[in-house]
Amino acid sequence: MTTATSAPGDLGTEAPAGGPTLGFLCESTAVDGALDITALGGWRQYLARTRTDVAPSQVP
Repeated sequence: MTTATSAPGDLGTEAPAGGPTLGFLCESTAVDGALDITALGGWRQYLARTRTDVAPSQVP
């Protein structure tokens, strides 16, 4: 799988509260200029919004 993973993604060790574990990582450069959908509650809400909902340009 590591040969099939291309930049900016990678596999590496993460350190959550439960202890180190292998996981999928992504360089922060992958989201440079990306739309911040935090105010919408996440990607599911972003995909489910209607045309009358918050326009992407209005999301902080």
